Amino acid sequence: MVEQELEKEMSLRTGHINQFVSLDLDTLDKYFCPSLVLLSGRLFGCRSRRLVSLACVVQFIHLATLVHNQAGKKPAFPVLVGDYLYSKFFHYLSRHDSLAMLAPLSKVICDIHEAGITRYQLEKTGQVDMRAYIPVVQREWGRLAEQACSIGGKVAGAGEEEEARLRELGFNLGVAWGIQRLGLEEKLVTKHLSRAKEVLFLLPDRKEREYFLELINLLQVKPEEIHKILAV
Repeated sequence: MVEQELEKEMSLRTGHINQFVSLDLDTLDKYFCPSLVLLSGRLFGCRSRRLVSLACVVQFIHLATLVHNQAGKKPAFPVLVGDYLYSKFFHYLSRHDSLAMLAPLSKVICDIHEAGITRYQLEKTGQVDMRAYIPVVQREWGRLAEQACSIGGKVAGAGEEEEARLRELGFNLGVAWGIQRLGLEEKLVTKHLSRAKEVLFLLPDRKEREYFLELINLLQVKPEEIHKILAV
């Protein structure tokens, strides 16, 4: 349902977004962020239309960030398409009576871009100290995943303590994904996924918890092996 909704928004009057920028997404790029919203909400019994719309919101932010990162010597289309996707995130919040989530999500977007600038500077200077990259990964990858789980919990009416656990779960999953994507130390991926698993078992024992476990197991696999598994 999320995928259908997103695909509908990818068709512009002038053509499909793929005509202007490359959106060659891997499986985690397609499903990781919206899955966090949906699983977090369903873990507390919510299956509302609003939950689906907010899963789209989080994915718009992720896609916009990926597109903006394509801006190089010819930035026009990546910048314009990225801005279009960011505008869709705001439009969906307005349309589905969710403007209360605008402030935290806007903060996440600021964190993502500031962290991206820092990462670019580190890469440009040839920085190899892993400790310098961890705060970057936390902001560039961890914060959106944290907010995705929080949103799912809020919509489902989770209590404060439960929502805090969801945030911690999402943060650790997001950081693990970011560490993996950047090719940093594998032991750091294991550390964050172990913590995610600990937090997960403090949440309700529903089938969605098993789906979260499947996601954790998938993130433990090296990126090149994920594609082999999913291609079977």
